[in-house]
Amino acid sequence: MNRRYIEEYSSFIIAFYQDISATIVLTPLLFIFHPIFHIKDILFLFLLGMVFTAISHSLFITTVKAQTASIINSLEPVYGIIFAIFIVKELPTSRITLGDNNFRYYYICDIKFKEIFSNS
Repeated sequence: MNRRYIEEYSSFIIAFYQDISATIVLTPLLFIFHPIFHIKDILFLFLLGMVFTAISHSLFITTVKAQTASIINSLEPVYGIIFAIFIVKELPTSRITLGDNNFRYYYICDIKFKEIFSNS
């Protein structure tokens, strides 16, 4: 979908539309689940969204090489976990660690398969 619109609209506008769409779709969940937010939670969400997610997404829009931006974007969960450990004082559970190991396994397998099939 983005490839079709990238010729007509700037990538900032496309990213803005994606974010607005996600906001519209997810806002009703606030009324269904009635979460309780504290100021600290809102500040951490702002930090997570603006610093970690927005910076990695904006790298795709700017002139950074796609490979570099992809690596930085794929490391987002890693520095999110580091953020949780040092700032929020929250250690990852065994499920998170297991999921991280699964991610690494599939990532390594993907790299190996690309090497095998690109050489043949």
